[in-house]
Amino acid sequence: MLAACERSGRVATEFAKRGWEAWSCDLEPSDQLMHIWVSENFEHDGVYRHHRGDVLELFEWDHPVNSRVKFGLEPVWDLVIAFPPCTDISSAGARYWKEKDISQGGDGRMQWGAKLFMDMIYAPAPHVAVENPMGKMNQWYRYPDQVVEPWWFGDPYSKKTCLWLRNLPMLVADNPVAPVGRVATGGGSWRTDRNAQRVLMSKYEDSRGRVNREYMRSLTFEGFARAMADQWGPYIEKEMA
Repeated sequence: MLAACERSGRVATEFAKRGWEAWSCDLEPSDQLMHIWVSENFEHDGVYRHHRGDVLELFEWDHPVNSRVKFGLEPVWDLVIAFPPCTDISSAGARYWKEKDISQGGDGRMQWGAKLFMDMIYAPAPHVAVENPMGKMNQWYRYPDQVVEPWWFGDPYSKKTCLWLRNLPMLVADNPVAPVGRVATGGGSWRTDRNAQRVLMSKYEDSRGRVNREYMRSLTFEGFARAMADQWGPYIEKEMA
């Protein structure tokens, strides 16, 4: 499986624990791994592998990560779970859409974000999930198959998260807890949070320092990552068996 545009390794790790050959890919280095791991002999040891580079490279058979497999006789991946950047297409930044939308005289960043989103939708795998917050793709593509919350899976926060699915069942809330705060997908200075008394939310978002707030807001929650592996993993394993 491939966790596309994932830097944290949380989703890839959960699938690796199940014995999958799990990869993550991002332009940034992995938070957990120090190097790209490529070998002819894979051991399913609960450790995922990270490729630093353009994720679209991993959609091609001739890439070294894929060239071990018999060329072109099956989809490149069994499962792709993608987290394309939402900065330019999320509703959280709607007030900046005009300057990003080329059709309104903007610089085209919105169209670039939408193209990458659609590249993930059509990833070369029989099973695909694309994650993003509410945003422009709800209008330009279609409404998501499902909207989930972190508190469904044991993480006590609210953050509406959209899922566009291909050949995957909708996730079920398997460990619901009471949310203690809302994690913003964009905007919201620390002063705004303070004035709104979002103490617990701010504590989470500032846990790696205020300069890393944007990254913390983009992180996949651990319970959400676990639920994907616990629910989609057996579904695909049964089908392939």
